[in-house]
Amino acid sequence: MPWVWLRADGSTVDWADPTTADEAWDLCGLDIIGVHATSTKSVDPVFFLSDGGQLDVVVDSDWDPWTFRHEQLNVVFVGEGPPL
Repeated sequence: MPWVWLRADGSTVDWADPTTADEAWDLCGLDIIGVHATSTKSVDPVFFLSDGGQLDVVVDSDWDPWTFRHEQLNVVFVGEGPPL
């Protein structure tokens, strides 16, 4: 599922970048302090990070739902594909 990480310094890391596997380690230790739907598609979540960055997840097909679960949360977030 496509995603873009907007770092607190303004730089971005895209899911398709060749260096993503190395750069994603910088997410370790960050907390998710909020989650909202984007204004353009209610099925696309934006996770706000403790360092001021954000992680935008983009549903790319009608058959591409997403789930987010964390061991310290009592909820599971589930999104559906875009409406037809």
